[in-house]
Amino acid sequence: MKKSESFVAYKNRVEKFLEEINQDADFAKFEENYFNDGHTLTKMQKKNPEIDEDDFKEQERNVKQKQFLEVLFSDRVTFVEVLNFFKYEDEQTPYITMHKTKGTGIDNVLVVLDEYFWNEYDFRTAFES
Repeated sequence: MKKSESFVAYKNRVEKFLEEINQDADFAKFEENYFNDGHTLTKMQKKNPEIDEDDFKEQERNVKQKQFLEVLFSDRVTFVEVLNFFKYEDEQTPYITMHKTKGTGIDNVLVVLDEYFWNEYDFRTAFES
């Protein structure tokens, strides 16, 4: 398959970002602490008292960006998932965000938290009974 110039440029930016971030010793320490119960500023400051809120937010953004990019360009994301994402974005699924529910009178609601390891939650327990 031929790759567009914009895709090649994007891929190059991604590779440069990942290369730089993976060579940054401060980021490596932050990432290690972040995944070892340091995913809030208060918890991180217990591990590294010098970190301030701005640094925490920037490094947290880098952690999330790194995770996203590593998964995006891996074999873990299938084409069907990409299609489903775009269907959701185009409101072609029965799921909607909280911002679109006002006045709809929806009886059943599932709240999915988008921070702090929500993807490790076992949603089956919410639906089994």
